[in-house]
Amino acid sequence: MKIKERFSKQVLYITLFFSFVFPITVFAEKDFFLVNKMVYNALLMGLYGVYVLRLRLKITPIDIMIVMFMILRVVFTKDFESLGLVYLLIIRHLEFNGARVSRKYLVLILLSILFYSVVHHRTLGLSMISSSIGERNEVGFYLVVLYFVLRIHGMKTAAVIILLSGLLTYSRNYFVSFCLVFFADYLGPLWRRRQKPKFPKFLNFRRISIGSIVFVLLLFVYFNNASVEYVASTGFERLFRLKDPSNYHRFVANIYPLYYYVQNPSKLLFGVDYSTYRDFIATSGITARFRVGKINAPHNYFFKTLYKYGGFSIFIFYYVGVFINRRLTRSNLYVLLVYFTYAMFLGTGFYENGLILLLFILSSMYSKKTDVPLDSSLDKT
Repeated sequence: MKIKERFSKQVLYITLFFSFVFPITVFAEKDFFLVNKMVYNALLMGLYGVYVLRLRLKITPIDIMIVMFMILRVVFTKDFESLGLVYLLIIRHLEFNGARVSRKYLVLILLSILFYSVVHHRTLGLSMISSSIGERNEVGFYLVVLYFVLRIHGMKTAAVIILLSGLLTYSRNYFVSFCLVFFADYLGPLWRRRQKPKFPKFLNFRRISIGSIVFVLLLFVYFNNASVEYVASTGFERLFRLKDPSNYHRFVANIYPLYYYVQNPSKLLFGVDYSTYRDFIATSGITARFRVGKINAPHNYFFKTLYKYGGFSIFIFYYVGVFINRRLTRSNLYVLLVYFTYAMFLGTGFYENGLILLLFILSSMYSKKTDVPLDSSLDKT
């Protein structure tokens, strides 16, 4: 096995472990989220360092720029969030063609799902299937990712069970994702005589990104002018209730970064840490203007990245899009659309472990013999 392929497989195994097996919220009074993130990023940094030294790779100007930004942001903001950008250094070297996860490892992940479902039911009172993190929307994201991973490895029965079980999270994000997957993998092939439906070829990461940002801003305008229904809803009822406080707060929170940088343009250079950002929003009066008592971080990938990294986020969006588009075809585009349902309304997916798993899924569904990338102009980037 080539060093590059071995490196990619090691990154994949570590990512799966910290996504599904390593605890995040096991007990109600303990949260291992920061521990999970710090250990995961530290392992990736170490693995990347060994990989660079073994191959004696030349450091590119882009690598230098990323590392300098990571260091300078820590210096100027006193926040270590930027160390998580190590994934930007790694994705250029990932080669998942033909990579597979052992069946025993996948069984371990499934047993972990069962274990955390029981634990979270007893400690957090969650009556739903769960993963290592006890939050319904985050759980839904990792379950749909696991569905794709299981399908790739031919474990179709387990994949279907995971897909259907995810509905018990009662997550609206998951419900939209479920509909996309059900159409692409099951309903679409029957309709097209067992051929996967092919989505429009003009779509790619950048174009969908622009469309999603416009869509989210329009939703903010709608919710800001609509009357919010302050009615508690649980179970499947919440899937069809849109004008509730949860959605309203979510779309309002996406506007805060724009307001912050208009008032603090100098911060665009390195972004801002969450405590400084939160304190400013709390005292700015904007929460009273939008009738919001709780301050949330943005629930959108683009606005969340903007608040964290300022102007550098533009580079991140472009750079991530390059490596996604290389693996994107009309037949696997629906996977990207599923990711966008979470990027738009939850803010997760296109960074760190979520991005690495996406590149693995797209690569595993991509055939160099029969598929043509939607943006082949990026092949030499």
